[in-house]
Amino acid sequence: MTATQKEIKALKDDIDQIKNLLVDQSEEALANGRSKTMLTREEIAGLANKAGQSVRSFVGQKSQQIGQARDACESQIKQRPFLTTAAAFAGGALLVGLLKRK
Repeated sequence: MTATQKEIKALKDDIDQIKNLLVDQSEEALANGRSKTMLTREEIAGLANKAGQSVRSFVGQKSQQIGQARDACESQIKQRPFLTTAAAFAGGALLVGLLKRK
């Protein structure tokens, strides 16, 4: 599994935990009537804050990876300008060929 897939799985697991916690709380509330088992506003805010931090962390990491990939691409273009131009031309020609087959 790649790092991105692991991070997405971790985020999904966090969301599933929140969902399961809410389901458990609602089932207990139904069973006990309007008892004291409901989540407090602070608990909900804490869970939402944790989820938000996870998302911000994920987005920050992916932004860094995109920046690194862009830098690597730019350095390859600077090192081999003729080869990258030829590759771009071949890719464009392939794309035009595929679009015309339609």
